[in-house]
Amino acid sequence: MKDPQTEVFNGVTFKTKRPPNGKPKAILVMIHGWTGSETSTWILTEGLSEDFMIIAPRGFHKVDNHSGYGWADVSLPQDELWEEYQRSTHTLFTWLMAFLVDNDLVDLPLLLGGFSQGAMISYYLMLLYPGRFRLASCLAGAIMPQAETLITPERVRNARFYIAHGTRDKIIPVHRARRAVQLLQQAGADVTYCESDIGHKASPECYANLIRFLNNSLD
Repeated sequence: MKDPQTEVFNGVTFKTKRPPNGKPKAILVMIHGWTGSETSTWILTEGLSEDFMIIAPRGFHKVDNHSGYGWADVSLPQDELWEEYQRSTHTLFTWLMAFLVDNDLVDLPLLLGGFSQGAMISYYLMLLYPGRFRLASCLAGAIMPQAETLITPERVRNARFYIAHGTRDKIIPVHRARRAVQLLQQAGADVTYCESDIGHKASPECYANLIRFLNNSLD
């Protein structure tokens, strides 16, 4: 796979990797967490098939007194935080669709991969735009209580999720991931869950399972 390139489209900075030869079989959108950037998620792409095109956008919210970015200001009250998550999700979706149209890629399968706050955006993209994304891999993330009403059979019956979480995660407690798994499965989603005795990160085992999950999606 070619080295990642930094690009700007419609005012959004992002990194992208394209297959070395020919058109990709699928597009993986990698979404970073709070205080991250478009460079943060590349560690999660090692071992991926060269048939993927990877797009990693920079978050819309500049974190105060920090070099990084995010998708929603975590200091906001919960109702306002949920509103900001929705705005960022809609803005990211609109930007992504425009990019795909502009690059003649709109017919390709779309996959999502997110870490922490990026995993939350991945959940919301799947729930707010049902059927548009083939699957989502959500590492160390959660679904806000305000979003749980979106988890319905009509929205997720054909959705696939890979969810990984650490039992010692002090930033997003593991019970929130377990609840997301339960609600999604009850609504009929296809969920693969990997849990490890670690903190706010992905274990080697869960990472290896993630790469297999994504690569197998190309079959």
